[in-house]
Amino acid sequence: MNMAADEQLKKPQKSIADAGRRSNQRRPQDVLHTNYGPVLDLSASGIRVISTRGLSGVVKVSLQGAGIDQTFKARVVWVKKVSFRVFEVGLEFVDRRAVRHLVEWIAVWSGKPRAR
Repeated sequence: MNMAADEQLKKPQKSIADAGRRSNQRRPQDVLHTNYGPVLDLSASGIRVISTRGLSGVVKVSLQGAGIDQTFKARVVWVKKVSFRVFEVGLEFVDRRAVRHLVEWIAVWSGKPRAR
């Protein structure tokens, strides 16, 4: 393999979230689950989950774990197929006022974001 190709492989890949469109800090999670699967991270504007099915449109999300139990509506912003019947799904909260206390929960429970 040539040097240029080798260097390209070592560069971190930018995700959709890193493309300059994120308005709120993402907080990695390992204590929350939804009715679709585990939570990878969340912010004041949305949530990223692993699901066993591709989602679309507006969905009802039930979020549970570590002091939180809430149901809310979210809009599917993107879906990435990870492997057979495994999808990474980006969801945006439809009514941010309805998840206001979730923002407080993030501040209390998440601490500093983990390095990737």
